[in-house]
Amino acid sequence: MEGLGKTTLGFSQFELIQSLKVDFQPSDLKSKPLGVQISFEPDDVAAAYQHACKNGALGVKPPEVMPWGWQCAFVRDPNGFLVELAKECK
Repeated sequence: MEGLGKTTLGFSQFELIQSLKVDFQPSDLKSKPLGVQISFEPDDVAAAYQHACKNGALGVKPPEVMPWGWQCAFVRDPNGFLVELAKECK
């Protein structure tokens, strides 16, 4: 678990979820990403995107300034989950 201020972010392996006998939809890179994402706000979106791609993430959408004034990029992690990297442009 990683502390994020007052929020704790935890990751579980598929085997743990299966052992709980909870019905779930596994995610993988062979399928389209699930309709959810996790977002992080790095200091440098472009550097974070490059770092993620060099370390096993699949680039989905390179950094781009969106009409609402945020720079956003998207990758998929090795398990296929969609991850957004975003920061408000000032």
